[in-house]
Amino acid sequence: MAGRAKKNGRTARARRVEGKERQTRVEIIPGLSLRQTSGEILVARLHYSAIPERNPEINPRWKQEERRAYTSQASWDREQEIIDEAGGGELIFADVLVTHWKKIVIEDPYWRPDPGWEVEGGFDHGKTNPTCLIRAYKDFEGTIYFAGEYYQPGKEIWQHAPEIKRMPFARNIARRSSLGCTSGAARTCSGS
Repeated sequence: MAGRAKKNGRTARARRVEGKERQTRVEIIPGLSLRQTSGEILVARLHYSAIPERNPEINPRWKQEERRAYTSQASWDREQEIIDEAGGGELIFADVLVTHWKKIVIEDPYWRPDPGWEVEGGFDHGKTNPTCLIRAYKDFEGTIYFAGEYYQPGKEIWQHAPEIKRMPFARNIARRSSLGCTSGAARTCSGS
């Protein structure tokens, strides 16, 4: 009997989604919604507001306090607000730079890294999301200094090569360290 009631309850919830266009979200209770995929699979979305202690209408302090634990609005939106596309095209470490500018940015125009420091680089190709190439130096104590960035959206990997080749730091990375990328990208960076 209990199994039958549970099955009937699940069917009643599913019926709320039936007749709706696929992928249409239907709120069951505040903070809990269902949608049905094109393959007729029910997908539940549970938002923090379904928990009364976290519902901003009941307890606005929870959201204010919890938001402080996140370094950016985009990370909050992705994790707590369940917005998958949040943060696309966002500058890398933008919030950190704004918040801690005086502590982490060297503004002295005459500053140069020690020639003996390791040079590291990273490359992440993207067409929809921007391609990024970064250069960093690691001092003798292990402190890392980011000192160069290429950030460009909307191009195929081979289209970035002329711009990257013109950047003096890109060749330095290819000669002095291994990029965290595929061999094809490393060849693009070194000009091979």
